[in-house]
Amino acid sequence: MFNLFVNISSKKVLKAVAISCLLLFSCFPVFAGSYAVIINADNTFSGDKQSAINTVKRLYLKIQSSWPSGSKVKLLARKDSSSIQKAFIKSILGMTDAELAAHWISVKQKTGETPPRSVRSGRIVIKLVEKNSGGVSFIESKDIPGLTNKAKVLFTF
Repeated sequence: MFNLFVNISSKKVLKAVAISCLLLFSCFPVFAGSYAVIINADNTFSGDKQSAINTVKRLYLKIQSSWPSGSKVKLLARKDSSSIQKAFIKSILGMTDAELAAHWISVKQKTGETPPRSVRSGRIVIKLVEKNSGGVSFIESKDIPGLTNKAKVLFTF
């Protein structure tokens, strides 16, 4: 009888621990490799991860408007309130939401440029990057299998 109680209790404990871990990790999606920056497959950019991050940061902030190869960039952002956009702002841009908002105000006043177009769906992001030779954006890692031979992963974060 006692062994039966122990087995049932340990199964319940294991189940509770497993559920707790799933809940914990689902609340914190910003782990290395949770997201991927994707580019059009025709893009010839090459370099290590840090140079790719620096280039994407400069492109996103509109400090530069074309890839090192000279092709015009077509950058797509994600919905402001999304976890992927927040992770990109923090991990890749190294900024807070307020700092990024201030950046866009400054850029708008100086050059008339506006922030990148915001797209909600990872599927739509993939299609738009595939259609534009200078296309670049970011998707959740779970969406990587949806890439065709017209887009590729530049790096994960």
